[in-house]
Amino acid sequence: MDSPKTVDDLLEAVAEVLFISFVIGLVLITISFLVVVFARDFVYGFHGKFYPAMTKQQFDCILYALTGAAKMFVFTVLLAPYIGIRVVLKRRKAGA
Repeated sequence: MDSPKTVDDLLEAVAEVLFISFVIGLVLITISFLVVVFARDFVYGFHGKFYPAMTKQQFDCILYALTGAAKMFVFTVLLAPYIGIRVVLKRRKAGA
């Protein structure tokens, strides 16, 4: 069995990776939001070439769904485990 110090170090490293990934995810979501807000017609025109039957309403629905899915992923897969690991580490240090 690993010593508690080794487990704590591993949990610290995993928490750090999760937090950095969370920040990167938020930055990417923010950039995509800004691009869609300020260059919506360009983005629609670019994707409209690949999907000529897609209306602007369908395009907006797809963007809304993908943004929501990205947010859910970032918060549930990256932030929630980070918080859980931090709680575990805090309890381990308080009990040590």
